[in-house]
Amino acid sequence: MAIAPAIGLDTIARFDPRAAWTRFDPQPIGNFAGQRCAVPHRDGHAHPLAERAARALGEQLRCDPTMASALGRGGKMFGVLVVDAGPEGIGWLRAFSGMIARRWLIEGFAPPCFDLHEVATFWPSGEDELVALTERIAVASVPEREALLRSRKERSRALWDRLYRAYRIADGGGKFRALDAFFSGRPPSGAGDCAGPKLLALAQHLGMRALALAETWWGPDRPGRQHGRLYAPCGHKCGPLLAHMLR
Repeated sequence: MAIAPAIGLDTIARFDPRAAWTRFDPQPIGNFAGQRCAVPHRDGHAHPLAERAARALGEQLRCDPTMASALGRGGKMFGVLVVDAGPEGIGWLRAFSGMIARRWLIEGFAPPCFDLHEVATFWPSGEDELVALTERIAVASVPEREALLRSRKERSRALWDRLYRAYRIADGGGKFRALDAFFSGRPPSGAGDCAGPKLLALAQHLGMRALALAETWWGPDRPGRQHGRLYAPCGHKCGPLLAHMLR
């Protein structure tokens, strides 16, 4: 699972979203026809197949020094989605929340829910501009610093608003909505970037049927997060999106 370079049109052209798919071996026994996607309970308890996939993901992360180096001393919420790939059988997809090492794309994981080509035309330059402003703020005089802080806040907000408009959130019938359509006012920070929406969007893109979802924290324990434990998707950010995507 190699980390891709920073997002760019050349990166997107090489990125293979199907690399996020793993077939169960041995295949699970049972008839999954007509089964609705099982979402974890509030306590994190998930479908047995989702738990199986989460354990397999944990083993992959444990044996991947590149990912461990990228995460550093922090942690990250990861997700798995059990899917029916038709003739190819039952398997699972994997995703991480947000970014890792300032990267949206990592080989073997689901991409974000926004239009990658569109974002590649403005996000890197926008980030560079914010970094430059931060450096100027660090050495500016007090009056100049206040003006630069206001400017940075405005530029950052405009950059994120443009990113929100690039999201494409589809329901089971292929009806798309932009991210800001799910919230009154500006979307909360990180909305649309959690593992659950990424996984469902990738399953839709690949023509796979979602069967069961699980999310797990990987990294040092912190308040509300324990290493290796399963969690339900966050209700305030993911809830409106998942309801739409599972419709």
